[in-house]
Amino acid sequence: MSPFLETQDWAKQAGLKTLAFESTTSSNDEAKSRTPGEVDLVLARHQSHGRGRGDHLWLAEPDQALLSSWSFLLPDLPQPVFAVRVGLALFRAAHDTWPTAKFALKAPNDLHILKDDEARKLGGLLIEIVTTPKTGSLVVVGLGLNVTGSPKGTTPFTSTSLQEMELDLAQWSRFLTTWHSGLLAAVARAGQVTLSQIERDHAKEALNKHPLYRDVKAVREDGSLERTSGELTPWFMI
Repeated sequence: MSPFLETQDWAKQAGLKTLAFESTTSSNDEAKSRTPGEVDLVLARHQSHGRGRGDHLWLAEPDQALLSSWSFLLPDLPQPVFAVRVGLALFRAAHDTWPTAKFALKAPNDLHILKDDEARKLGGLLIEIVTTPKTGSLVVVGLGLNVTGSPKGTTPFTSTSLQEMELDLAQWSRFLTTWHSGLLAAVARAGQVTLSQIERDHAKEALNKHPLYRDVKAVREDGSLERTSGELTPWFMI
């Protein structure tokens, strides 16, 4: 199964304006370089300089992972809690597609899966924004997801893939459809300043599944994590 080719086929059926590269520095870089509205989705079979949060790199052998960037044009800057909503969209898509697997949200931007109570990294998000006075905000949501293989020797968490966890890759189109639908819903609420109570409850549930966040007793309206100790941690300080 090729995540690169299978996702192109899905995107064509979904009517998305798609650019696909055999190799590029980063799908996010390609998406940000385009005229706003020119492309909805950028895919790469391989990235030479894939990026994660901060100075982290996203490593993957060619065609082992979904290397994708999803572009949206908004009139204004998205609010900070937009990142929480995007993370929830990814968690829900994975959970709804493979309901027997033990997925967990690792704040602020990673999807993990548990095996023998050990959290292993499955995917990550990188949200970047380009603003211009004339067009508003170009929001690029980068999603890297290990599908048929994963890099070795990663720290502090071991990486794994859907295939290594023996999940049914025949459900790939279902995952993409659910992810895209959830992402569109998050984009539609990008201007909302606070999380709803339902979103807060879902975020807490997704975090509590992770060994690092079992002491989170509440997620506040601004996305901050409230621990049982009383410690309050902003989402972006995690």
